[in-house]
Amino acid sequence: MKTIIVMRHSKTDEQSITGNDFDRKLRKKGIVAAKNASKKMQELGVAPDLILTSPAIRAKNTADIIAEQIELKDSILTKSYLYNRLYTFSEIIDDIISFNNESKIVLIVGHNPTLEYLCHQIHKQSNETLRTSSGVVFNFDTDKWNDVLNVESKRVCSFERED
Repeated sequence: MKTIIVMRHSKTDEQSITGNDFDRKLRKKGIVAAKNASKKMQELGVAPDLILTSPAIRAKNTADIIAEQIELKDSILTKSYLYNRLYTFSEIIDDIISFNNESKIVLIVGHNPTLEYLCHQIHKQSNETLRTSSGVVFNFDTDKWNDVLNVESKRVCSFERED
């Protein structure tokens, strides 16, 4: 079984000091929400063993907090395309295979609207609306990442941020 969790970054400041969207930092509320999301993943039995994240400060910080909470070291892959362009599910699978083909549960941390589009690529019936710090869990009935694109996904559950 392979599992992918698609999660939107945590709550951020509206503006960055630099005025650049890329540099927006997490609010205190966002930091707490990221910690809560990691606890929720553990409760659901889907603590990731690999994280793919956008390089934007808010996404990278969210990924780092989750990794710290679940004691995941050296298994965060930062991919620029998760921030700055529309991407395909196939690209993500290629990166998983090349970075850690042995992983079982992968968390993808990024931004809307591309994450909602990704959910639809993974599961055609998906009509997800991802709020900050929320995520969706998909399972694939295969033991090989190479086969994930050829098997039907199952939407297992979702989790919402706790306000």
